[in-house]
Amino acid sequence: MHRTNNVQAKNLPTYGNVLDGFMGLNSIIPPNDGTRSFIQLSQDAYDVALPISGENTETTIKITHPSHMVSQINDSFLLVTENITIQIPQIKDQAYAIGNVTDTPVYFFGFKSSNQMFRQMKILHNGVDTDYLSQECIREGFAYSNLKPSSEKIGKKNIHTTYDAVYNYSPEVCGIYISATAFKNPSKSTTVTLKTLIPISDLIALQSFSLYPSQLIGEIALKVIFSTRAMVWCQVPPQAVIDAHNFMNNTNLALVEAYKASAYIYDRFFHQIGDSG
Repeated sequence: MHRTNNVQAKNLPTYGNVLDGFMGLNSIIPPNDGTRSFIQLSQDAYDVALPISGENTETTIKITHPSHMVSQINDSFLLVTENITIQIPQIKDQAYAIGNVTDTPVYFFGFKSSNQMFRQMKILHNGVDTDYLSQECIREGFAYSNLKPSSEKIGKKNIHTTYDAVYNYSPEVCGIYISATAFKNPSKSTTVTLKTLIPISDLIALQSFSLYPSQLIGEIALKVIFSTRAMVWCQVPPQAVIDAHNFMNNTNLALVEAYKASAYIYDRFFHQIGDSG
């Protein structure tokens, strides 16, 4: 029987409670009254005292907030500050013999993409485990970031690193530049502070999330384990370092003659942390 005739035969309205429910979703976001307003909130990991040490400690991070009727997950991000000790035991003493920008190597240390900072991730809904568990977050982050065109990675400070950005000594990278002089000590190590931004939509499990009605559906949190295994490093071209120094300081420096012979003998690609180069 045709639906309309069936409804008339039963003397029922042409819509039911289910349709009412879906139509009611339209009232979650109030009509535009001519103004645009939003609340921006921040919160720390709440179940483990900060800072977190080691790579086996789980911590829970809320990505929604009860003060938000609708959470814009596609505009939300995690800010992670890490203190990392880097050691280059094989660094040659002549690398920082003089310690001038014209004859001392500069290295990049960081991530190709910030979403490769997690080793493991679980998703909680209203504090209850959803049974989602990924122990391959580094590989997932690498795969998802590879799908992004380079144009989307340019200008993403603390989020993405392209080799072109490092090659040009650009500040728009997910990492930090360190001069070889920082390793001029008996242990040949240095401790640096690295800040990274992880867009929530860069996490493969949440990459399709946009407006999320948290007051209707509930709160979401991530239980994660951080890792530095995906870190990479490489040498910065010496000429790019000098060019940047000249531009910022209005100078006209050039590579010293004794350094020119070896200044361009290095690998022009990223090395994984722990790998020699």
